[in-house]
Amino acid sequence: MLKVITDGSGNGRCAFVVYDSQGNQIKSQVIVLGSCTNNVAEYQGLIHALEYLWKHHRSEPALVISDSQLVVRQLLGQYQVRAATLVPLHQRANSLLKVLPKVRIEWKDRSHVSVADNLMR
Repeated sequence: MLKVITDGSGNGRCAFVVYDSQGNQIKSQVIVLGSCTNNVAEYQGLIHALEYLWKHHRSEPALVISDSQLVVRQLLGQYQVRAATLVPLHQRANSLLKVLPKVRIEWKDRSHVSVADNLMR
C-alpha cells in the first residue's frame, strides 16, 4: 500500500510526499499557490496528491494522511462545507476519491505530516 502525506500552509504553499509499500520515498512535490488561506492550501495539497495517484498509481491502494481535521471530516461527510472558497476544492477532491476507490483518507496530528510540512519551509 502506498502512503501519501499531504500538507498545506497559510504561506501559500502545499506539499505532498508519496512512499511505496516498502517505505521508500517515490515522489515529493511543493506547489506555490500564492496568497490563500490555510484550508485552501490543505485542500490543494490533497488534490495535487490525488491527481498524482490518478496519473501514476490509479490501481494501487493508498492511505492519504492529512493533519487538517476540517478537510478530512468534510470529505468523510462528518462536516458540512460552508466556506464558498472550499466548495469547488471539496468537489474536486471528492471526484478524485470516487475514481480512486482503493484510496482512503485519514486524519493524523501534525507530527505525522512533518515531512511534507518541512518541504514548504
